[in-house]
Amino acid sequence: MALPSMPSIILDKNGVVTSWNKKAEEFFGLTEEQAIGTNVTDLELMKDEKFAGAKDQCQENKQTVSVKSVYIRNQHDEGRLMDISHTPILDSNGEFKGSIMLLEDVSEVAEIQAKFERKQEELESLSNKYQDAFKKLSLIDKEIEVTNEELRQKKLELEEKKNSIEELNVELNNSPSVALNQVLLLERW
Repeated sequence: MALPSMPSIILDKNGVVTSWNKKAEEFFGLTEEQAIGTNVTDLELMKDEKFAGAKDQCQENKQTVSVKSVYIRNQHDEGRLMDISHTPILDSNGEFKGSIMLLEDVSEVAEIQAKFERKQEELESLSNKYQDAFKKLSLIDKEIEVTNEELRQKKLELEEKKNSIEELNVELNNSPSVALNQVLLLERW
């Protein structure tokens, strides 16, 4: 019997619908009476190539086949991403008698995952901007250090000149001829 929590369809070995639950009715907009007896691939809603391939593979390999993210339009013409699994129904001799098809709507999960990936990209972009800004600030910091060192050197030079001028003033006050020679030396400097 089909699961009541998700669209579930039971098919015979030819792919003809033999059971169609209420969730399938709600999703596809077809009653069980309308769906039973119809080949599932004839339903306009089930024309996806991945879907047909999974159904055939289930029959050939007699194993459950899952197909992720099949795009199916529901009764309201809304596209939905569905994970579909086909589980074979085998008789006691292992012969394929049909399959149970379960459809799980993963549209919201896919939407959340896409939002998460976008946020991750935004975070990576912000991280790159932060790293670029940090590199620029590091370069500015180094430039400031170099400028500070240059200013310290200029200050030392100015202090030396100031000391020399003070010495010259003292000498000028003490002896006019020595002071004149010092002024001449200072002008060359």
